[in-house]
Order: sequence, then C-alpha cells, then structure tokens
Amino acid sequence: VDLAGLQVDAARKTFAWGGRYGTDPNQRTTLFTDLNVLATFDPKVPRTYRDSRILCLGNLDPRLQLQVMDQVPDCEFTVCDTMNYWITNTPSPLHQVLRRVDCLIINDEEARLITGRHNLFLAAKEIRALGPRILVIKKGEHGAILQTAATLFVTPAYPTPAVKDPTGAGDAFLGGFCGQLASEPAADDAALRRAVLFGTVVASFAVQELGTTRLEALTRADVAGRLDRFRQAAAWPAEAPSP
Repeated sequence: VDLAGLQVDAARKTFAWGGRYGTDPNQRTTLFTDLNVLATFDPKVPRTYRDSRILCLGNLDPRLQLQVMDQVPDCEFTVCDTMNYWITNTPSPLHQVLRRVDCLIINDEEARLITGRHNLFLAAKEIRALGPRILVIKKGEHGAILQTAATLFVTPAYPTPAVKDPTGAGDAFLGGFCGQLASEPAADDAALRRAVLFGTVVASFAVQELGTTRLEALTRADVAGRLDRFRQAAAWPAEAPSP
C-alpha cells in the first residue's frame, strides 16, 4: 500500500460518524457526523499518483472531490461516492462533481434522497441525466444495480450468514469495485459487471467483524473462492430442451 499521499494533522481529531442500526441492517439512524479534521482538509495529490488510470473519489465533501479531480486531470475513469450528509448540505458542489465523473456509487436511500423518487430505476435515469454515465445503486443485503445507457445488471448480495457490523460495507464495495477496474484493460460492460461482483464480495467480508478486522486478514484467494461460490449460487440453469 502506497501511503505517500497520507496526511496527518496531530492537532485535530479524525472524522467520526455515529449511528444506530435496528433489526434491519439496511436501515440506520445517524446520531452525529463530526467532520473534525475534514473541515480543514486540503488534499494534496502526490505527483506519483497523478498518472493513475482510475480515480476513486471516496466519501468526502464534494468541494474536496473537485480539488482532487483538478489535480488528476488526465485519468481515464473517475468513480465517486457520496452520502446523505453531502447530498443535503452541499447540493451545488455535488452537482458539479456529478457533471464530471464517469461513475457514481451510492445506496438506495441516497438515490431516493437525490431524486425524491422511490422507484430506483426511475431514480437511476434521473441521476445519470445529472452527469455520470454509469450508476451503481447498492441495496445492502438485497444486492446492487448497475445501470448505463445500454446496460442493466442486477446482482444479489453474497449470502453472509453472520453480519456483525455493516458500517463501512459501502466503502469496502467502492474499494473492491475500483481495485477490480484498475486490473481491467478497459471499463467496458463486462469489466463493470466484474467490478460490481468483486465489490459485492469484498463488502461481504467487511460486515463479518467489527471495523476493518476481517479486511485486514483478507487475501486474494479468499475473495477468489467466494467469487466462485457466488457465481455458482447466482448461475441460471441452461434452457430446458423443447418437448
């Protein structure tokens, strides 16, 4: 892991979020969001990062995401994440971001918050009209939807028997999605579908333990094995022969 771009501000606390999950892990109530160090963060992208093909904009203030994009102007593909806090409090900068990115990854609650529509397929159409040609909507234990002008891909979630901590599952999905895309020669339809599946499987590991505990011990072989089982579980049988 290249940490050349890591900045440490010893005078301030790290970002903190607190929430409460009920019996349905897909629904959460935000108790507090403390920006702390992010309130004064000034991202500096190292020169060694600036020739990256894939730019992954994590869940940050969209004004900071714009600063990062300005520092990596020649990347081939930009993926963006956001959340309800930025959708509600910084709509104008967020719309500027959406006009510039290739792909937006959000959850179903955020898609409805942006558009006011309950139907996710109608919401997806409206969000893509704002700029991103590719949209991924995460639905927690119900899987994910990938939509482009030419593609609709719906995948279930990996059946994880024990969910201990759903916090950070979306970040794990984003990282897995972008990591897989970075290994692909082009972000075509097949590559995007593989990236969604890879992100889904990585997220399924993240929820099994508190925090990053399970991800810290994760190996590529673990992911490959679960991907194979996922493929078998979701495979359609061949068409029955005509009588």
